[in-house]
Amino acid sequence: QLIETAPYPTVLATTPTHLRALTHANDPWTKLVGVISATDVLSEKLAHKTVAALGLSPYEIYGSTETLSFASRQPLRECLWRPYPGARLIQDETGQTRVESPHLPEAVALQDNFSIELDGRFTVLGRQLDMVKVGGKRTSLSELNRRLNELDGVDDGFCFLEDGSDEGRLTVVVVSDLDKQSIREGLLPYVDQVFLPRKIHFVTRIPRNEVGKLTKTEMEKLLAELG
Repeated sequence: QLIETAPYPTVLATTPTHLRALTHANDPWTKLVGVISATDVLSEKLAHKTVAALGLSPYEIYGSTETLSFASRQPLRECLWRPYPGARLIQDETGQTRVESPHLPEAVALQDNFSIELDGRFTVLGRQLDMVKVGGKRTSLSELNRRLNELDGVDDGFCFLEDGSDEGRLTVVVVSDLDKQSIREGLLPYVDQVFLPRKIHFVTRIPRNEVGKLTKTEMEKLLAELG
């Protein structure tokens, strides 16, 4: 309703969490000329749903609180991120990556892991503190969360490691009408079997903030309630 009363043209700045809800709405989107997504990775599946619902191919912007945005991509056209003019990623021998950009007074260290192409475009491999190890194998929680939220029938959810040791197994908290076995079977084609959730908790909502993020405080509170 707010978009329809806004002047033409209107650009919607949103998040993947909010986009998932918008793709189920039946509202008209005649004032929209662009969709920009931020704060989390926008999956190709959700990007296609956005086109079907809003009639627009979304753009993503990448950055952080310390750097502001410094790269973008259109996920249905390219998988690599393209830095803005004058911005570039610099990676040292330890794998630590910094960004240099005209809008920053000095290079800023980034908390993600990256694969950087010769032309400067890059792939985000996940946060350094986001990596988990189970049964001797590694992956990122962000990748597992993305796969979980791409499942048809899952409205929202997240994964966490109950035991941080190599013997730990993943647990899922999810908003869904699917049963536990359907969720495990849905994940199986995309994740190694050691990363299939041992436990699955069903809730009515995930307590995300206004930009669609689940803070550590809210997650710990929710997990304490689940026992």
